Amino acid sequence: MLNGQSLKEVSREYGVSSSNLILWRKKYSNINTQSDEIVTLDDFKKLQKELALAKEECAILKKALTHICQLNKIP
Repeated sequence: MLNGQSLKEVSREYGVSSSNLILWRKKYSNINTQSDEIVTLDDFKKLQKELALAKEECAILKKALTHICQLNKIP
């Protein structure tokens, strides 16, 4: 985990629980993308939320377009 030390060793050395170390590592570790960009976990979660919102908006617009086309008898 840290300079070749195990998780238990680091936990004992710093007086922090193993579970906190794991959470911190997940939260503050960087994610490397295919285009060699570095993204934090928080950034990744924000992007996931934005994508979900965009997909939802797209589905709503498709449904609205279907209704408009039916009202106007457009095939």
